[in-house]
Amino acid sequence: MKHWLLFFFLWASLSTVAQKPLKKRFCGEYVGQIEAYKLNTGSQLIDVASADISIKLRKTDLDFTIGRNEMTVPYTWEKKDKTTLILTFKRTVDESPETLFLYKKTKSIMRVGIFPQPNAQLTKKKKK
Repeated sequence: MKHWLLFFFLWASLSTVAQKPLKKRFCGEYVGQIEAYKLNTGSQLIDVASADISIKLRKTDLDFTIGRNEMTVPYTWEKKDKTTLILTFKRTVDESPETLFLYKKTKSIMRVGIFPQPNAQLTKKKKK
């Protein structure tokens, strides 16, 4: 009896920790642009040109593309409020964390830029 009770508590705790996949209606391709900005190296200011950004969101992972750099990474999500989800993942290049805000009503994503990059607004691409 003790073993069954222990098994039940372990099973219950593991089932609550496992994350459900993202709903299909939020999956798809989101596109946008990172605005141009200036990078201070300490001795001079360098102009960085604007770059295209795209995120292909799937149920358990995403394709993240900035310019010519591409990566496929798993992500986690949590609910911020009724209309917003927070997606987080680590970039494979330098293990720096990325944060995305998915707005349900407008079907758009805001990427929080890594300093000194500005934030980028991405909109969901329509299916043809």
